Amino acid sequence: MNKLNENQRVKQISFAAPVQTAKFQKELDFRAAQNLKKLWLQYKRKHKLTQEEFANCRLGWSQGNFSQYLNGKTPIGRKSLLKLSEALECKPFDIREEFKDGDADRFRAAAENLLLILRRYPVSAEDDCLIRSIESSLVTQ
Repeated sequence: MNKLNENQRVKQISFAAPVQTAKFQKELDFRAAQNLKKLWLQYKRKHKLTQEEFANCRLGWSQGNFSQYLNGKTPIGRKSLLKLSEALECKPFDIREEFKDGDADRFRAAAENLLLILRRYPVSAEDDCLIRSIESSLVTQ
């Protein structure tokens, strides 16, 4: 009897995770549709295009297809995301936030901290040149 209860508990745990994942994915899809709609409205005001003109000319899609993405009825996959971000002249993570590169932000912060430490000590001319190169690359990002 105890073994049966253990098996049931394992099944409950294994079934609980996909439900949470599905809910989380729906939330990400919903937020992506909201972001897309916001970006589209900004683009529309700036360029004075209709949904049909934008969909046909910039995306090569029908207005109805584009509308499905805007209203969250069709989830935005990677291929569509790249096409939409190019057409709207934005970054993919402006639409799907989960694609934002957090590693780049962490690398930048670590590099800035390292440079602060290095500037406390005397360095050779060669090292100074490298440090200046790193500093200038951080400024241009």
